Amino acid sequence: DLTLEQIKGLATGEITNWSEVGGPDMPVVLVGREAGSGTRDGFESIVDVKDACKYDQELTSTGAVIAGVAANPNAFGYASLSAVDDTVKAVTVEGVAASEATVQDGTYKIQRPFVFVTKDGAELSEAAQAFIDFATSDAASELIVNAGAVFIGPWSSEPVGDYFAGPDHVLPTNGTARFSSPLGVYDFVKRMSVIQYSQKAILKNGKAIAEMANTEGFFHHAQAVLKRL
Repeated sequence: DLTLEQIKGLATGEITNWSEVGGPDMPVVLVGREAGSGTRDGFESIVDVKDACKYDQELTSTGAVIAGVAANPNAFGYASLSAVDDTVKAVTVEGVAASEATVQDGTYKIQRPFVFVTKDGAELSEAAQAFIDFATSDAASELIVNAGAVFIGPWSSEPVGDYFAGPDHVLPTNGTARFSSPLGVYDFVKRMSVIQYSQKAILKNGKAIAEMANTEGFFHHAQAVLKRL
């Protein structure tokens, strides 16, 4: 759990070691987006660190930031909540966990709204109003959450994303976006799992772990756990 002031210190280099905020005695590594990124502007504006961050890495996509943080236990960065997966952990800010609900109600402090902008005083056409009504409906929310790619605006045709803008032509189709993501640079970044269990934890969960190993027929795996109980 971190305060906004602590996050500010971590981002600007005022805090250089995780032990200063209750973590291990390890150096702080900031991974962020490139200059001009909207995500970077959002983070720096909210935390009040505009043009003051001390980046160790400046990357060109959200997926690359997540992969960079996942690959380094000393790293932290920022990304859209929808892009956060089980390779990284969202930071609790001043006691509030990051979730769709806490972002929407504003209690999670590192968040910003996205809005539709229309011309002031102008009446929307029937088609424009119908689109906004649909885009803000529950039916559209499900589609947006599970889309392999979202192309915004009249100039963002599918080939732009397929061949030039950076994502890729390889997208989850036929409903598979519900459980898989588009191919991206992060799919080619080497990652490694680091597992550290305490004696208290193995005593609590060891029998359940051994039971699962036995169920799969890995009896020696089960014994490796049971001998430690």
